Amino acid sequence: MIRHRGPDQFGIYLDDHVGLGNARLSIVDLGGGQQPITNEDRRFWIVYNGEIFNHAELREELLARGHRFETHYDTEVFLHYYEQEGPACLRRFNGQFGVAIWDSLKRELFLARDRVGVRPIYYTFREGAFIFGSEIKALSAHPAVALELDPLALDQTFTGWSCLPPRSPFAGVQQLPPGHCALVSAERSVQVHAWWRPDFSTPPATPTLQPSNPPALRQTPPASTNSVTSSPMPRACACSRTCRSAPTLLEGSRGHRRRAAQRLLLHRRPWPRG
Repeated sequence: MIRHRGPDQFGIYLDDHVGLGNARLSIVDLGGGQQPITNEDRRFWIVYNGEIFNHAELREELLARGHRFETHYDTEVFLHYYEQEGPACLRRFNGQFGVAIWDSLKRELFLARDRVGVRPIYYTFREGAFIFGSEIKALSAHPAVALELDPLALDQTFTGWSCLPPRSPFAGVQQLPPGHCALVSAERSVQVHAWWRPDFSTPPATPTLQPSNPPALRQTPPASTNSVTSSPMPRACACSRTCRSAPTLLEGSRGHRRRAAQRLLLHRRPWPRG
């Protein structure tokens, strides 16, 4: 049901209490990174969808603390930081993710979703089983799951473009809200907590970047752009025809400047109307 999400690799972990599966689209560590991934003593197992942009820096911190790595994959960084700090590790990550970590010693399943919910997690209880996935289609593969539309969720979707978490479009299926994590015990109880909330208590800083300041404009994109272009895979950028997106494209295509310039020239003409 989820093969389309990752054509490169597919892995499964099974024990007497849990089953984890993952379909992988290789972005980082193309030759390694087969999921599920475990830690040194095989206590923790992880399946993960997303990307941690600051994983290289965090890896160095973990190596200094004595952790051993089998891959160069950001997923393994996530797992070892969870081993080190537990749920508090989530605040260390700059990225987007939906993650599940199984603690085989405590027989607990930990789920977490990134700050603004770029990567989803859906779950349901059916016939004493806790079933979860990054797509509702994955849940429907279980024989006990019969999906029925939720009229209130449809009303919310047609009114505000999306139903409000934890509701999903289907009755009995919930989504983990953005910025939340959950702990599922062996007794199938679920404890959901917010690990991040937007902070509006501090007034935003007065913008200092002005169009008349080209050096500052050139210096702004690298920090954010470089953090998301560490993969060796080909890059693409969807941008508008303004000065805001042009520096991002040029910085993200460093080493391929000629090709990036050709893309910019290609769209100099006005877009067709109608």
